[in-house]
Amino acid sequence: MASKLQLYLVQYPREKLIYASCIGLFIGLICSKFLLTLSMIALVVFGVLSPNLKQDWKRIWTNKSFTATLGVFMLFLGSALLSDNAPESMNRLRIALPMLLLPIAFALLPIFSKKTYQELLSIYFYLMVAACIGVLINYGMHYEAMQQRLIVSKAIPTPNGEHIRFSLMINLAVFAGFWLLQQQFYWKKIAEKWLMGTLVLFLIITLHLLSVRIGILVLYGGLGTTVFYYMLRKKYYVLGVVLLAGLCVMPYLAYKYVPSIQTKVNLTKHNWDMYQQGHIGGYSDTRRLLSYKIAWDVVQESPWFGVRIGARNDEQAKEYAEKSPHQ
Repeated sequence: MASKLQLYLVQYPREKLIYASCIGLFIGLICSKFLLTLSMIALVVFGVLSPNLKQDWKRIWTNKSFTATLGVFMLFLGSALLSDNAPESMNRLRIALPMLLLPIAFALLPIFSKKTYQELLSIYFYLMVAACIGVLINYGMHYEAMQQRLIVSKAIPTPNGEHIRFSLMINLAVFAGFWLLQQQFYWKKIAEKWLMGTLVLFLIITLHLLSVRIGILVLYGGLGTTVFYYMLRKKYYVLGVVLLAGLCVMPYLAYKYVPSIQTKVNLTKHNWDMYQQGHIGGYSDTRRLLSYKIAWDVVQESPWFGVRIGARNDEQAKEYAEKSPHQ
């Protein structure tokens, strides 16, 4: 009895701290790199402080997702050790370090109940909604300036300063919302499901207003995959065909009625034409297209084993110097 009480006193505050660290991780992803780093460190520490360290450690090697992620880190490590550029290799290894530490930390953490997991996912969902409200308020207050940013290949500002990652985080919130609705999750009252459904639609609209291409591509890819799943697995053929038709129409309607998407599409066409004519200029689209070509040229020189992590920038710099020295 005493040992059980001792285990309860050790685990209960630890689980609460882990819960709080996850919320800190969400907030850090949205708006604070410092809090993001602090939360990641906290999760590692709480994982190592497991009262059942030996048993939890064994879970790493029985979970394929953990071992796969560790395998990616080992590729980084092997490539870094074979590189001649030691400082750059160590820098790249430092960036990849979470792929080693976080899987270990998560494997050592206590397994959340389904209810706790749903709660955390809903907290992430509502935090993203709050962040998107702030983004749209700023967009509305500076509408003309935002449109001018889009015209010169710049993005609408986001709290974390990284519009691509922010758009992918919105996608995660959208599909988290779909899953929570499917699971009939709510905190206090069943009417919350109507609120969540409305907010999922709000997030989808926000993705279109932000006009981040990869974000919109992931959204439609995810929606299409979901519809196909229910068509084939649940045999909702008629509903599936109707939804797929709707997904085909939505991009056209978005281009027709959302100014930011119209600006982005027209700019993409213009920049593609500029790139085809050999005019790179200072636009992010044309420079990105050039970077893809440079990267592909580097790949073709070492298609099987690559150029090693530390030598990547050096090899790309050689290609730039030879083929596009002004960039």
